[in-house]
Amino acid sequence: TRVLYCIEEAGTPKDYVIAIRAINTRDFLTASVADIPWQTLRKAAEKILESFDNVSEVYYDVTPKPPATIEME
Repeated sequence: TRVLYCIEEAGTPKDYVIAIRAINTRDFLTASVADIPWQTLRKAAEKILESFDNVSEVYYDVTPKPPATIEME
């Protein structure tokens, strides 16, 4: 299960969506979601949508990670 917040939408359906995932970790065994300011996420999402014509939405992945599951599943 993933928890994603929509940051920005292009307004029309397209081929792809992008999920941004940023974490904090000390040992790569556990991780917490990085606290990135919403304005920074919006700017990144706007830049992605401007740069890629086939992306319709940008999300921020806030899924917590239990031990030993750093990588995307």
